[in-house]
Amino acid sequence: MQKKFRAIFWDNDGILVDTEPFYAEAVQQVFDRIGCSDDAKKMYLEVGIVQGKSVWPIVAEKMGLSEKEAESLRLEAHRNYQNIILERKYFLLPEVKETVKSLHEHYPMAIVTSSHRDNFDILHKEKEILPYFRFVLTREDFTHTKPHPEPYLMALQKMREFVPSLRADECLAIEDSERGVISACDAGMTVWAIPTEFTRGLDFSRADRVLANTKEILEWL
Repeated sequence: MQKKFRAIFWDNDGILVDTEPFYAEAVQQVFDRIGCSDDAKKMYLEVGIVQGKSVWPIVAEKMGLSEKEAESLRLEAHRNYQNIILERKYFLLPEVKETVKSLHEHYPMAIVTSSHRDNFDILHKEKEILPYFRFVLTREDFTHTKPHPEPYLMALQKMREFVPSLRADECLAIEDSERGVISACDAGMTVWAIPTEFTRGLDFSRADRVLANTKEILEWL
């Protein structure tokens, strides 16, 4: 029998919006400018998505750059990313709007993302799906990012404002990365993973269920 959930938490990048290739593109632009031979997509996957860390200290050590120069490169990539997403007009993944609209009628929901608030606001400037969520937590809201459980523990605490006495085991988290799965699992939640092109080869053994697409959520719930 399917467990009865009282709240659903959603990751953002790779789950609600298709943005992961854009950041890899932004990093590659910096690599090309400084003559770094590394493949940005591969490094972003291994360091950024899997480990949740910045690629720039690694690049700085390889290129003989200072911490200040590494931070300058990070900011350059950040600007490149914002320029890229400002040029694109539509980011929602297929069937996301239909799914969250349907689930909104039955579950209180929130977004828990490692994305920075300024990037998040650009991606959701049309506010097509934001009305379906009670709140959004971004990178600025917590001290430790995923795979640490703090983001989901904070989300649990905040959701109790809407669902009194909510327990972690009554929550479902939707994630696309290994570190996101670990974060929600360590917070005591059920986790369903939807791997992307970027994350398909990662270890999702801790996920309670691995789905092919967002629409399958409706089938299981």
